[in-house]
Amino acid sequence: MKSHTIKIFTAALMISGNTIGAGILGLPVLGGMAGAIPSIIGLIAIWMVMLGTAFVLAWRMMSHGPEIKGLPSLFQKELGSFGKGFATIGYLINYFGILVAYLCGGATIITHLFNISVPESIITLVLFAVLTGITLLGVEVVRKSNAALMALLFVAFIYLIVASGTNVHLEWFRYADWRFFPAVFPVFICAFTYHNTIPIVVRVLDYDRPSVHKALIVGTAIPLIFSILWTLSVIGCLPLGGSGENTLFYAFQQNFPATIPLAHVLDSEVFTTVSLIFSLLAIATSYMAVGTGLINFMKDLTRSLFKKRNRVTDAFLAFGLPLFVTLCYPDLFLIALNVAGGVGIGMVFGILPGMILIKMRKTFKPGLALGICLMLFFAVTMGLELLQETGRLKINPNMEHWTSTFHQK
Repeated sequence: MKSHTIKIFTAALMISGNTIGAGILGLPVLGGMAGAIPSIIGLIAIWMVMLGTAFVLAWRMMSHGPEIKGLPSLFQKELGSFGKGFATIGYLINYFGILVAYLCGGATIITHLFNISVPESIITLVLFAVLTGITLLGVEVVRKSNAALMALLFVAFIYLIVASGTNVHLEWFRYADWRFFPAVFPVFICAFTYHNTIPIVVRVLDYDRPSVHKALIVGTAIPLIFSILWTLSVIGCLPLGGSGENTLFYAFQQNFPATIPLAHVLDSEVFTTVSLIFSLLAIATSYMAVGTGLINFMKDLTRSLFKKRNRVTDAFLAFGLPLFVTLCYPDLFLIALNVAGGVGIGMVFGILPGMILIKMRKTFKPGLALGICLMLFFAVTMGLELLQETGRLKINPNMEHWTSTFHQK
């Protein structure tokens, strides 16, 4: 019994480790534009929605048993060629968007926290070479590196919450802009994406439904608590607007991660160093996990297209486009997270689970209503995000929101 409990807790930590990543760097910036209370409500709501879609995918994997090795094969089994094709498009948008966000965010953090005079493109290339190099060493190296990096990440994260929490202004929590509320959904969705770990968790827990459900709930509750504390700490520490660069609104305009203005406001060498360590660890752990998934995805995708493909061509197809986009557009951190969360993740881990529920409506009576609700929510979120990025909602190119009730105070 004790060993089984440990196994469940270990699986839960695996989920937590894959959830707490670079997406959390963008939470307080987008959340700050909506306000503290809307952010808390949004985080809890998105956590529940993403947990629901995870339950659907885990349920169907356990129903099919060991014959299903991964999510792409699950989508094909459940929804046929359409499901596989739809998932393929969503996966590519998700993978590429996330990697662009990580490269943009990492280079921006290094440049602005230490005022480095080296061109940001050089920093991007160095960061890309290091992270991609580690990723290409193989799954086992990534797994061993990831465990150590995640331990350091948790320690750094706790320090940042405690240090910033001592400087919170409670009156700043009163601000709320409900009209901007829908704009936070894509980044919040991105911050609660762990679904690629579901096949591993299901196998580790021997396809036992209660154990898998416990691991999913505990494993995602930890990032939820961290996300709420982190978002409130940043919103309470940083002024919403005003003169100067150390405001949430300026970080929002410039597509900066939250750690940059926060380090400047607290003006502590220790905090600046730890925030840099935390930011780079969050980016590194996520980059390696996503990069490993992407290169394996590319192998399967191109197996029938390139007869003479090798590791070099796989790496070029997986990492070439994200690097090119980052070098051309280095200020895409929040935008890339929004596209990944609002479009790619919404397609794969939102709309497809909704379709599966609708398909199962005869054996699972609430399936029709729940499936329609899921599909509508993610379709509307995707539509709003696409309208924003294409300028159909009259969005300023340097900002990512429609007319807000924001006022400087």
